[in-house]
Amino acid sequence: MKKLILILAIAFNPMLAKADLFGGDLPLLAKIVANTLHTMHELQRQSQIMNDEMRGIKDRIDRIYGRWQIQRLATSIKHDPVPAHRSRPAPHRL
Repeated sequence: MKKLILILAIAFNPMLAKADLFGGDLPLLAKIVANTLHTMHELQRQSQIMNDEMRGIKDRIDRIYGRWQIQRLATSIKHDPVPAHRSRPAPHRL
């Protein structure tokens, strides 16, 4: 039980923050900020590239689907058993 209390006391003991009064940590903080900004810029650039890729893929799919619809329509007209001068009867509705 004493060990558990000791472990909890050490685990939850707040550590005191120490700061450099002469600004020695400012170059490190500036480097962290610069690195973060660089990473954010790279992620934005990569996101834009991926958006361009997705638009290109969508465009290709739309063109293929359009060609498929045209071929399907041409095939259905070609194999239509009803001559063009006769109209089809209306479908029965329930």
